[in-house]
Amino acid sequence: MIRLLQLAVLCVLLCPVAAGAADRLTVMLDWLPNPDEAPLFVARHDGFFARQGLDVTLIAPSDAATPPMMAATGRVDVAISYQPQLYLLAARGVPLVRFATLVATPLDSILALKGGPIRTLADLKGRTLGFAVAGVEEALARAMLEDAGLKPDDVRLVDVNFQIVSALLSHRVDATISAYRNKEILEVRAHGADGVSFFPEDHGVPAYDELIYVTRSDRAHDPRLQRFVAALAQSTAWLLAHPEQGWSEFAADYPAENTPLVRDQWMATLPHFARSPGVLDRARYARFGLFLQHQGLIATAPQVDRVAVQTEVPR
Repeated sequence: MIRLLQLAVLCVLLCPVAAGAADRLTVMLDWLPNPDEAPLFVARHDGFFARQGLDVTLIAPSDAATPPMMAATGRVDVAISYQPQLYLLAARGVPLVRFATLVATPLDSILALKGGPIRTLADLKGRTLGFAVAGVEEALARAMLEDAGLKPDDVRLVDVNFQIVSALLSHRVDATISAYRNKEILEVRAHGADGVSFFPEDHGVPAYDELIYVTRSDRAHDPRLQRFVAALAQSTAWLLAHPEQGWSEFAADYPAENTPLVRDQWMATLPHFARSPGVLDRARYARFGLFLQHQGLIATAPQVDRVAVQTEVPR
C-alpha cells in the first residue's frame, strides 16, 4: 500500500499537467484561420501550449476590426493585431500593449502586373493605384511614391474594397498597395499571370511588424503570457524545421483550406515569422511611431513603453 502511494506521488510530480488543470487563455485571430497564424496552429496541434500548462482557445472574429477591441475590453486575453493599428488605437486612448510578435516583417507591397507599363514606382505617374484600407495604406503609398520622386497628385488612388487581384487582372487599376507578398502575388500567378512587387521597407518606409499579439495594458505581465510566448518560440522553431508536416497538420485540421494556393501561401509565409516573438526592438518601434506622426496619422508618437513591452520567457 505504501509503495502504491509512493508511485502515485511520483506520477503527480513527473507527469505533464492534465488538460483540465491547465490555465485557460483565449486568443482572437485577426481573421479566419490562414497561414499567417501557423505558429499558433502548430503550438496547439503539437502540444507546445499543453506542455506550458496552457489550454488555449483560438477564436475567429466575425469582423476584422473586432480583435484588438475585444482584448482591450478584456473579453479575450489576447488578440492578433497590426503594429500600425496599435499606434492609431493608442492615440484614441485604447488600453492595449504589444507583448509579442507573430510576423516580424511588413507583408504589404505595391503590386503591378509583370510585363505591363509599371517597371519602377516612378512609372506610376499619371496612373491608378488601388488600396483596400484607408489611412495606413494610403500613408505607405504616399511615402513610397515620394521616395520615387512622385507627388501625391501624380497618382490617382482608387478604393478597390479588397478586390485586389480582380482589380489588377481586369486592369481597373495599374497597381495596388494592398497586396501581401505572401498571398496576392501567388493569387496572380494562380490566374496565369505574374507580378512585380515593390516593398515599403525598400522605398522610404521604416520596417515594422506586420502582425503582433496584443493584450490589455494591465495584463502585460500576466505570467500566462510568458508561457504563451515560450510555446510560440518552440512551435515556430519546430515549424521552420518541419514545414511540410506543419502544413499537413493544418490541412487536416482545416480541410477547407487544403488547396495548392493556400499551401504555397503557407510556405511563402515561413520566412516572415518572428523567431524570438517576445523580443522588442524599441528603436524600430520608435522610428515607426515617428513615421506615422510625420504622415499625419497620429498627433504625437507615443513612448514605446506605453504601447509595447518585451516578454521574457521562463527558462
